[in-house]
Amino acid sequence: MYRPLTNAEIKKYSTAIEQYYDKKLVATGFNGSFLVAKNGEILYEDYKGFYDFQTKEPVGEHSAFHLASISKTFTAMT
Repeated sequence: MYRPLTNAEIKKYSTAIEQYYDKKLVATGFNGSFLVAKNGEILYEDYKGFYDFQTKEPVGEHSAFHLASISKTFTAMT
């Protein structure tokens, strides 16, 4: 079992993740959902772009994404 993160650790991780996310994903036109967790704590969560480009429905926390075998690559990397 993992120990809970301290508030200082959460802030440190969250800040680093947000900076990376803004620089590497948002700045390059990212469209989708993004969530990073550690030890059961959500450190950063954000949604960008459209779920449906025709209706301009934005991506949100309840948007469903259909994943195929490509997700196995990401899982294996982590």
